[in-house]
Amino acid sequence: REHFINILKAFKDKDFVGLLWGTAIFIFIVQGVASFIPLYMKDIIGIDSGKVVQLTMWTTAGTIIAVYFWGWAADRFGGKPVFVSGVMFHILMPFLWYAIPRHAGNLSYYSAIVVSFIGGLLCCAYVIGIDRYLFLTIFPVDKKTSYHSVWFGWTGFFAGLGPLAVGFVLKLFHWLY
Repeated sequence: REHFINILKAFKDKDFVGLLWGTAIFIFIVQGVASFIPLYMKDIIGIDSGKVVQLTMWTTAGTIIAVYFWGWAADRFGGKPVFVSGVMFHILMPFLWYAIPRHAGNLSYYSAIVVSFIGGLLCCAYVIGIDRYLFLTIFPVDKKTSYHSVWFGWTGFFAGLGPLAVGFVLKLFHWLY
């Protein structure tokens, strides 16, 4: 019973609720768009299906290389500057995806590798920064469990809603492409 009361009290914390809404919008957009990147690479850019699957390896390679840097930066400068940097870097990704040459064979594929690798370098900044910021700044020491419950439920809901909403919008505006 006390846990549920603390969950409701978390929604009275205006800093936490503001962060919840900002993060919900960010996660909604990122997850929604990311779900359709493989289809974009295959249908619009013209990369073979087998090679599209390989792009995930390059994203993972970028993440593995950058995770130590972003962890060090979060320890050195704090979570907030790192997660804000991660959000700002994510804004660049659609421009990089759009810059990939279409139906240019290997040039398209190698350009997609570079963009996927860059995406991996940048994506973990948000995750590392937000975790550090939440645990050391936002979550009250005595209510970490209830705040964490709200955080995971809230972000999970919007992460799941994003692909559904983007899919609906793509279907609605299919005549544009």
